[in-house]
Amino acid sequence: MKIIDSESDIGLIAASYVKLRINQAGGRIVLGLPTGGTMESFYAHLIEFYAKGEVSFKEVITFNLDEYIGLERGSAESYRSYMNTRLFDLVDIEPANIHFPDVYAADLEKAGFEYDKKIESFGGIDIFLGGVGRNGHIAFNEAGTPFDAPTHKVKLEESTRKANSRFFGNDINAVPKYAFTMGMGTILKSKEIIILATGEKKSEAIYRAVEGNISTQWPVSALRLHDNSYILADTKALSQVSSASMNRLRACSLGSCGVKKD
Repeated sequence: MKIIDSESDIGLIAASYVKLRINQAGGRIVLGLPTGGTMESFYAHLIEFYAKGEVSFKEVITFNLDEYIGLERGSAESYRSYMNTRLFDLVDIEPANIHFPDVYAADLEKAGFEYDKKIESFGGIDIFLGGVGRNGHIAFNEAGTPFDAPTHKVKLEESTRKANSRFFGNDINAVPKYAFTMGMGTILKSKEIIILATGEKKSEAIYRAVEGNISTQWPVSALRLHDNSYILADTKALSQVSSASMNRLRACSLGSCGVKKD
């Protein structure tokens, strides 16, 4: 694990890096994509790069991390709608290259298996991008999720539903109790993992990611099991991380084209 600490717009840094990697790959790359407030700047900058002709999504393959269970198709609160309005409808990505877990399947266990097999059929995820919940969840992998879990149905913690209620008119009762999520086992197979975090509310989760025991009670701590994982965070999100850990893990610096390894 490495830490990239910045007071700059981390969405811009992440988007610049993804743009660089897409172009280096000749356009053909597999991305694991998240939703949530932290990621809105990231998507806004990707759209800006596309509008300037600096990147094309024509050959990009995407797999979204999760989706709510129980919403009507086309619901404005669904993560598919989030992605359509914040990225997919605004760039040249091919609809056939966009993938979501099938939350409407009669057999959700089978649907999860098929989602993971689809990812494998493209050679796995090249870059997994994600945020982190206050309780350390990645995607919707809540506390106690095994680190080898495949894509699966999950019951959401009340704290997660409360945090997400801002997208449901601040009504926690409108937030679904269940979701379908890319599992920790699937995530940890990604070639590269980049987690974005901002604000003091995420500071304990980032502390748990970096220090203390690696535990399923803090899913984000699994990043230490991955040889190519990064935390991109601001000072407030890193406020609980010790100076010793920061000095040990700070291995990246900002570059004109995004993130460059020293």
